[in-house]
Amino acid sequence: MRLSVSLTAGSVVFLLGWYSGGIFKEFDLEEARQHARKDAQSYTQKVQGLETSVSDLTRERDEAQSVAKAKEQQATDLERKLGETEAKLAAALKPRPSAAPGKEPEQKPMKVMADMMKSPEMKEVIKQQQLAQLDMFYGGLFKRLNLNDSEKEDLKKLIGERVQAESEFAIRAMGGDLAPQDMQSGQKALTEAKNASDLKIKTFLNNEQDYLAYQNWEQAKPERMALSMGQPLFAATGEPLTSVQEDQLANAMMRARTSRTNIPDLTKAENLSPENLSRLSLEKILASYDVQAQEVATAAAAFLSPKQLETLETFQQQQKSLQEMGLKMSGAMFGGKK
Repeated sequence: MRLSVSLTAGSVVFLLGWYSGGIFKEFDLEEARQHARKDAQSYTQKVQGLETSVSDLTRERDEAQSVAKAKEQQATDLERKLGETEAKLAAALKPRPSAAPGKEPEQKPMKVMADMMKSPEMKEVIKQQQLAQLDMFYGGLFKRLNLNDSEKEDLKKLIGERVQAESEFAIRAMGGDLAPQDMQSGQKALTEAKNASDLKIKTFLNNEQDYLAYQNWEQAKPERMALSMGQPLFAATGEPLTSVQEDQLANAMMRARTSRTNIPDLTKAENLSPENLSRLSLEKILASYDVQAQEVATAAAAFLSPKQLETLETFQQQQKSLQEMGLKMSGAMFGGKK
């Protein structure tokens, strides 16, 4: 009897163990199923997210391709218009025999250019050319202001408006057919346009230090343009200008240029008048270049190495040749008035 009870008790223990084990296994299975469902849902969400990302990327790619195609077409149109403009200007610059008595004299090249600038197409060509050059002349400023791509494009548009106003006035002034009162009103309009531009840019930057950096950059823009083309000369010697040295040199050049109140500053569009473009005035400007160059070299000795100073001298000689050629061409195009 004891054995039976013992066996029965053992059987009960075994059965209880087997039954409880089965229950636990079922619990384990249910938990595994729940985990599997969660994992499946998670993977499904990931797949859906990837599909959405792929869809977004495809859409962005298609939009980018569409924009690129439009830009290519725009560039093609601008190149065609620019080619037509260059052909017209080349024809205007070609020497021609003096007009016979009673016939209309040939127009001056700058007059031809001034007339062409009245065309909306020509204005657009000039505008796009200027915008393309802004990265070259203002790229360092954009980096210092720490602008993102969208902000940089917005600032480029504001600067572009200013540059376009200056170039339009300069071409009209050099056309040679503006009456004195028209010249004065044009100069006044340009000053007002530049003041309005300063206010727009100051509002856009919304930071006094950033606006001061822009103003300093703008004041030395002619020098920075020259240095941007002269940097390879310094780099070729193994001692390129650092950004600090470039700032110092640009400022030294700007001070030498602006310190002469008796000589017209032709880097400013509002100074492009018949008097300032006369032969005597241009000769005076060119004669002052050596003095300015010496002042710059003296100031640069404090922050350039001996090798860089030698390169600076070569750079200044090249700039003098370019300036002489440019001044003579301006005088010839304007008519060579005394």
